[in-house]
Amino acid sequence: MFFRDESAHARFSSGGGRHPAPGQALPRSAALPPGLAAPRPSLPGPVGGRGGGPFPPSLPQPRRPRRHGLPAAPAAAAGGGLRALLPGGAPRPAAAVAGALQKIMHDAVGFKSSLTGKNYTMEWYELFQLGNCTFPHLRPDMDAPFWCNQGAACFYEGIDDAHWKENGTLVLVTTISGTMFNEMAKWVKYDNETGIYYETWTVQASPDKQSVVWFESYECSKFILRTYQKLADLGAVFKKVQTNYTSIILFSGEPVYLGNETSIFGPLGNETLATAIRDFYYPFKPHRTVGEFFVDLLKIIDRVILNHQFYLFYNLEYWFLPMKFPYLKIIYEEVPLPVGSKTSFGV
Repeated sequence: MFFRDESAHARFSSGGGRHPAPGQALPRSAALPPGLAAPRPSLPGPVGGRGGGPFPPSLPQPRRPRRHGLPAAPAAAAGGGLRALLPGGAPRPAAAVAGALQKIMHDAVGFKSSLTGKNYTMEWYELFQLGNCTFPHLRPDMDAPFWCNQGAACFYEGIDDAHWKENGTLVLVTTISGTMFNEMAKWVKYDNETGIYYETWTVQASPDKQSVVWFESYECSKFILRTYQKLADLGAVFKKVQTNYTSIILFSGEPVYLGNETSIFGPLGNETLATAIRDFYYPFKPHRTVGEFFVDLLKIIDRVILNHQFYLFYNLEYWFLPMKFPYLKIIYEEVPLPVGSKTSFGV
């Protein structure tokens, strides 16, 4: 596993108290803007193929972007197999609400065949770069925001050893057989076809470890964790190596469901709410001058911190987040490598 530096493509992005019980009024500091609907009785369960689950039948099925296929590995044989590799990390800077540069890590996994000597990179990537996956484009000829937020697993030959050794580490974490690799490849295809949207934000009620998590992020690190768990389920035995991952967390009271694109925008939508959402996303656009950047940064601080407002787009639906202190946090947390649950496939 290793990290990829995409800092050249970074775009501006921004990043308690008790949260109200379902159906209760929100605190005055997080009052709903005009045009927002009343809260749902409770949040829905995981949707959108998160974790490889089925996509909700009530939502339209977007076209799947093309992606690289995984080659078949040789069947398990004496001295054969593949090795997973682990890095330390290459930074990808992004601007936060406070304007400070933060270090964001990108996660991937590498394999090397002991039979052929070839190595491969596998990563789950935002297809249109992080900024476009996090914030939409506002087009003058379109009422609804235009989202480019699809992600996909990509598999290709080669590992940039020099880059990863310079920016992190390259460490063996496990050895697997060709049979295990082929089983993993089938799972990757399934996972790739059922979880197709990149979600930057984790949203939770407070910084406490036992806090309510309103929304889970769905990005590169989650794919790596799912891949490791799948390999463990197939019998891979991982070495004792520390692995750390980045999470970008928003802190919010109970989210309020607003609707989808059809119910909010267009001639039959809610014009007041549509305008509020477009106005919220406008300052997150790419900036041509330093002056424009600071003007919009002040607007973001006013909206998110002073007025406690954030609009989240998640699984084709819009939600209002009544933001609360500390508003946004980037954490680097260790997630132990998994423990296998079945007999290994011929390692």
